Amino acid sequence: MRCLIPLAASAAAVSVRIATPCPANTVPWGDGSCEPFSTAKRDALKWLRKNAPPSDLRNVATLFGTPGGVDGLDAGVAAVAANATLTAKMRWPWAWGVPRDIFRDYVLPYASANEPRTHWHGLLAKAVEPILEA
Repeated sequence: MRCLIPLAASAAAVSVRIATPCPANTVPWGDGSCEPFSTAKRDALKWLRKNAPPSDLRNVATLFGTPGGVDGLDAGVAAVAANATLTAKMRWPWAWGVPRDIFRDYVLPYASANEPRTHWHGLLAKAVEPILEA
């Protein structure tokens, strides 16, 4: 990860490498702990299912996947969301310190209220990553 730090009134910038606080394939949490990605994803999906609105539970196969499913239903919308949000948490330094409870309530959810249940995380990532990397 590279951060650009502007120098005083100069247009110049210094490139700084920031070491990740956790080993590869682990998710950093705000308390300084690191959790294997697979464990974090399993726990995230368990939390999403437990806290899903009752109306979403009618579509549990679409949201949480059907092993061997067709048209991408093998993963499910919630699994794609969990993967995308945990990957972003590992990638961006400003996300490393976000506590688990804040992450679960405000970052992890696949939708809010009456939003469509879609794979929107990938679209958002494609739009903002070039800005974040600049």
